[in-house]
Amino acid sequence: MKMCRVALGALLCAGLIFTASFGTAEDVAIPRPQGPVSDYVGLLSARDIETLNALIEEVKQKTTAEIAVLIVPTTAPLQIEEYSVKVFSAWGVGQKTANNGVLLVVAQDDRALRIEVGYGLEGAMPDAYAKSIVEGDMIPFFKKGDFKSGIFAGVKKIALLIAGEYNVVLEDVPVSAPTPQDPDKILFVIIVVFAILITLFGRAGIFWWFFPFPGVPGNRRGKDSWYRGGSSWGSGGFSGGFGGFGGGMSGGGGASGRW
Repeated sequence: MKMCRVALGALLCAGLIFTASFGTAEDVAIPRPQGPVSDYVGLLSARDIETLNALIEEVKQKTTAEIAVLIVPTTAPLQIEEYSVKVFSAWGVGQKTANNGVLLVVAQDDRALRIEVGYGLEGAMPDAYAKSIVEGDMIPFFKKGDFKSGIFAGVKKIALLIAGEYNVVLEDVPVSAPTPQDPDKILFVIIVVFAILITLFGRAGIFWWFFPFPGVPGNRRGKDSWYRGGSSWGSGGFSGGFGGFGGGMSGGGGASGRW
């Protein structure tokens, strides 16, 4: 009997150590959605996110279905399948009555991704279709380290499947990820234009009236008027904050993959 008690105590201690080391499902913090696309790693630029958000918003406006993208370093201590269900439930992706949401989760450090499909879209996107998107459209890019193109390919295919289910045509589908502008070329053009303006209008003082830099002779607007009024450029985010999703649920359908 004494040996049994010792053995039981050892098992309990081992269980406590395991829980302390690896945590439990309840310990997992669900990140707050930043918008349709939530990138907590920095794989996408602001322009990339803006492009994806535009496509996702068009899908929602034309079908009421919602697509969410979450990029995290890891889903530990959970496997990506359980983690995706928890995020889907916490965020409520899709409309509450239709459950027409799709969640794409990318865990960079785990080298894992998953497409989680809501109840209402399992007919349009059965597990085999989701698996095809993961393995055929996304993982080939991920293996080359081109996460941006892989994410764009996955979201595009998801959007087209939803559009087919609702019999609508999408107009804002990006062919591929947006190509960054070459900063050297842009700078060269700016310098050339600037030099031409100085040559043409510099002697007459007209150039400095339109571009009144402080300390420049002939500045008729005052030394500090060039920066007054602030900037009218936005940050590219959601004005007023992201309003959230519609309250949909998932039953665990979808597909996972690793690269």
